[in-house]
Amino acid sequence: MGHRIRIVIALISCANCSDGGCDRAGASHAALIPFNGNDLDLNSIVTCTNNAQADTAALQQAIDAFDRENGSGAIVISAGTCKIDQSIIIAQKRGIRIQGQGRFQTRLVWAGNAGSAMLSFQGTSEAYLGHLALTVENGKTLDAAIDMRSDCVADAIDNDGYCVEGRTTTSSRNTLDNIYIANFGSTLTYGVRILLGNGQANGRHHFEQINAAGYTKSAFLIEGMNSKGSTFLGCNFNGARNAGQEALFGESGVSTVCQS
Repeated sequence: MGHRIRIVIALISCANCSDGGCDRAGASHAALIPFNGNDLDLNSIVTCTNNAQADTAALQQAIDAFDRENGSGAIVISAGTCKIDQSIIIAQKRGIRIQGQGRFQTRLVWAGNAGSAMLSFQGTSEAYLGHLALTVENGKTLDAAIDMRSDCVADAIDNDGYCVEGRTTTSSRNTLDNIYIANFGSTLTYGVRILLGNGQANGRHHFEQINAAGYTKSAFLIEGMNSKGSTFLGCNFNGARNAGQEALFGESGVSTVCQS
């Protein structure tokens, strides 16, 4: 087992790069789709109920219905507060786009039990998530705002619980853009976790204008030697101001690029 490499800093700021060197992981900084804009017949609309009820089912239903091959458009979330009380699963949804109306306009608030991620990308590549905030309800605990991991194709688990060789879908080239991650009077362990489910590659992601604050362990956890080539632009990470917080925590072999 290799030694872990820690980048131990309370605050990281990465300025935007010059023209021509930014697109390592996929499309970045996509234009905002107005909630009342044109061509919404191509998009799924999720309206936040501002804590009147949990909005988990509505968002999960829109994600489950996404079908790139049949012309599904973006999933557009209204301004306001969406209460999320169970993990939202984004499994094998290549090219999906989920966006709010701005990180100070659209807020997804975790109201579920501990031991979960709010948004879990599983075997999903070339996805886009942006223009929103992910926060934690007062008194609640959230393990991670976002998980990214590889996934096993349906019906490909053997009798020992392992994925059959060659049946794993990898997670790569996803873009997170203009997202605010924080907790207020609650517990947030990680901002984003890049995990190696089934030992598959999970990398070349693009993170732009990600602001993470108040986490108790690290803004980003990058796991294993196959998580390589991710890019960070215009990011700002600020821990809970207790001993032990880390902006980035990566195992040996991890390769990331912070453009300047």
